[in-house]
Amino acid sequence: MSNLGLTDEINEKEKLTDDIKDEYKEDPIKNITSQEDPSEPDDPCYSKQYFVVFCLIMAVAIIFWVLLFIQILSKKRKNVNGVEILLFLLGICTVVQFGPMLAHAIHSAHGTYKYTQTGCKLMFYTEYGTRHTITLLVILTHVYAHLGIRHGFESVDRKIKDHTGWLVVLLLAVECVFGFGPALFVDVYPVHLPLSKLFSKFDPAYGKKIEATRDLCVWTTTLNITQLLPMELVERAWTPYLIPVIGLAAYEAVMYLFSASLMQLRAGVTEPNRKSRMTIALYLAISYFAMNVPYSLVIMSNYYCALYGCDHGKHSSKVICNLQWFTHLIHQFWFLFVPIFVLFQEKHVPEPVMNTISLYTEKIKSKIPNSQPRRTYHTNEHINPLPTAIENPHNQVQVC
Repeated sequence: MSNLGLTDEINEKEKLTDDIKDEYKEDPIKNITSQEDPSEPDDPCYSKQYFVVFCLIMAVAIIFWVLLFIQILSKKRKNVNGVEILLFLLGICTVVQFGPMLAHAIHSAHGTYKYTQTGCKLMFYTEYGTRHTITLLVILTHVYAHLGIRHGFESVDRKIKDHTGWLVVLLLAVECVFGFGPALFVDVYPVHLPLSKLFSKFDPAYGKKIEATRDLCVWTTTLNITQLLPMELVERAWTPYLIPVIGLAAYEAVMYLFSASLMQLRAGVTEPNRKSRMTIALYLAISYFAMNVPYSLVIMSNYYCALYGCDHGKHSSKVICNLQWFTHLIHQFWFLFVPIFVLFQEKHVPEPVMNTISLYTEKIKSKIPNSQPRRTYHTNEHINPLPTAIENPHNQVQVC
């Protein structure tokens, strides 16, 4: 009787093993990552090459952010303005978001999937939440410039200094709102089946391959495709990039009709310090969305094909894969551009470097033919923040 029961139990386990093997017949790594195995000699996505470039961008960006941090922290508290506080917070978010992106790049480029459950959830929480805090800081810098030109930069600076703590709380709340959802629905795959033991007696090589995927960070099985894709589209494309750029462009278009857009207001300011702040705010927003919108559109096209089953050929799949990696690098290059631009804009670059750059700039300008020289007016008097043009008795325009 006991032998019969033992035989029945063995038969049931073998049947369960066959069912599980049929369920995971296809390569789980390929299905989950939707990329070619980068460990193969022929890597159509050039994942390793893109990974090297990404690491170089990240390393150089961190160096320039550290230089900017030193420049800001070397000032006395009363001399730090609002835009420098926002840039300091932006730099912290930049360094933080490099962590999960570096982890993702390493796993994608080298086919090494080793996550803990805590690390898996923390990576998704940081990746999805931090991109929204960065967008918020870019928008706040834009708002700072508008408020500064209307109510005075000194007043706005004082309010930002007095409420920096609440600003940090706001950033943490935004990261929690947008990062908690993805972190809730990811887990280490698979955590409930000892697959390598089940498959080892059938195919030892396949059993080892399945064992390698046990530390892969993936979406939970409770989340179906109709729930996953809308969340991915919203959190990776719409809320961090597309909706803000549409709103910001619409606002600036309306302000342009009233001659009050940021670009028009900046043109009327001649005081160097204030114009520098407005320049930083303006180009920060323009460059941010210009470098991130292409990445968002590629993400949307990929998920659209995943939802409706686009039939790409092998060549088209390679193009799309490389396009996604390339736009991701452009997306990351912004974090290198910002500290360099701010350091040059604030003239915190060593004088020999500035002289060398000016020399080559003048050589380039000499090669470009001048169409019509612009007439300029000079004055030795103090220039007010908001100049007005008046006429003197001799019909000459002065800036006062």
